[in-house]
Amino acid sequence: MKKHLLTLALIAALFIAGFELKAQEEESDPIHPKVVKKPVFPGIVFGYNQTMHSVDLSSIPEIFTKVPCPHFSNGNASGYFAGICYEHFFGDFAQSNSSIVGRLMYNTFPSNFEVAGVAYPSVFFPNGDTIPVSQTSNVDHKMTVTYATVTLDLLYKLTFYKASFGAFGLYVGPTFDYALTKTWEQEMDLISPANAQFVPAAGVQLTNNGRTEVFASGDITGAASLRVGMKIGLLYEILLKNGIILVPNVCYDYGITKLTTTDNWRVNALQFGIDIRYGVKLF
Repeated sequence: MKKHLLTLALIAALFIAGFELKAQEEESDPIHPKVVKKPVFPGIVFGYNQTMHSVDLSSIPEIFTKVPCPHFSNGNASGYFAGICYEHFFGDFAQSNSSIVGRLMYNTFPSNFEVAGVAYPSVFFPNGDTIPVSQTSNVDHKMTVTYATVTLDLLYKLTFYKASFGAFGLYVGPTFDYALTKTWEQEMDLISPANAQFVPAAGVQLTNNGRTEVFASGDITGAASLRVGMKIGLLYEILLKNGIILVPNVCYDYGITKLTTTDNWRVNALQFGIDIRYGVKLF
């Protein structure tokens, strides 16, 4: 994991190093040009993810049953992101309406799926009897997904309205996520009858005193290491004292690539964040 983080940090450093870090401006006398200090804008970014997973996945893998079972389709949960950022303005900072913003972050995109109140015809052997009794059992199907990444955003920022109290603009650009954690737990919980238990089956783990069957646990089968998305959103830029720029923003992060190689599983997120950048004059 540290190796991957160092690699991504190096990519971000090269990305930042490619920007212009200083500028020279000549006065009317070309023989004695004056060097003008031009600021660079590093900073931090953090925020909240409302994660949305879209998939069509059987709630019980086919290898464990031939009985028709419901499918998981849409899951959601709360995540977060935090990291560093850098902004490069095109032209003079005071007059510029456009820039490129690079952000290197730790991102979490978890999700919870549930199909509740599913009824199945079942056979019971009450009180140790050898004569079976037919009865309907009610179960809940659940799946919990943990998905965390190192993310690199490359966003074009356009300011379309300026006022004395701030400026409104938009972000648009690609985002690249390298998965650090991509695990799931897929289970079925017995809700009723209250005195029943699941019968042990090959390849299925029983927990909760025999009332929960765990079909999958650990790494997601066929999960890809790289996610590519497209991000678009609105921002409000506030220039504070001492060169600090506060940028609250809301973005939609749409997953272009699929989470797995076998399913049409996409990870999207509505993101509410704050960028805090500071103008530093290096030269």
